Amino acid sequence: MENKLCIHPDFKLNGHTYNKDTISELAITLIRDGEAHEKDLGNLILQWFDGNDFITLTTSGTTGKPKEIKLSKQAMEASALATGEFFKLQPKDKALLCLSTNYIAGKMMFIRAIVLGLELDFVNPTKEPLTNNTKIYDFVAMVPLQVHNSITQIEQCKTLIVGGAKLNDKTKSILQGMLVNVYETYGMTETITHIAAKRIDEEYFTVLPHATISVDDRGCLV
Repeated sequence: MENKLCIHPDFKLNGHTYNKDTISELAITLIRDGEAHEKDLGNLILQWFDGNDFITLTTSGTTGKPKEIKLSKQAMEASALATGEFFKLQPKDKALLCLSTNYIAGKMMFIRAIVLGLELDFVNPTKEPLTNNTKIYDFVAMVPLQVHNSITQIEQCKTLIVGGAKLNDKTKSILQGMLVNVYETYGMTETITHIAAKRIDEEYFTVLPHATISVDDRGCLV
């Protein structure tokens, strides 16, 4: 099929502007010469701009035994747009990708950036991703371990979304006294990351604009 996926004109990766050709060249270089996390990003870029209308990945096991599934690129774009609407993201906002792009959360941070026109910094997904970094970011996604280990620098993140596990009460208490908007997220690979989010001082999650939820006759969430 003809690939109609576009790169937003305001998108930047580590300070550089790309079109389809140049970002594919970057991907090949990352795969050939990069470290493990860079190879993963290179593979994601090539998958995103190949001739398929889906990306294949493996589930985390939330809904049963891990299995290979196909997620449509159209649905991934819709998820990115919904996140942009919910968190009021604007073109040229600064974002940090500090999660592995081998998994859905990291993949979607990259896809949000190219769909919404974010200026994305990509770093090694270590447990201390803000080390030696003084930049202020409009939008960042982390897992709880990264949040805990970045607590002294966390105000560099204006909006921080946290997924993969629950934040512990001690970390939540510290964050509530800081100048950062922190949201816990609800989702999984099968739902293309979060379909709902809540501030850490809120009791209930709010469903994102692209999602609907219900309960079936078994009492299970749909």
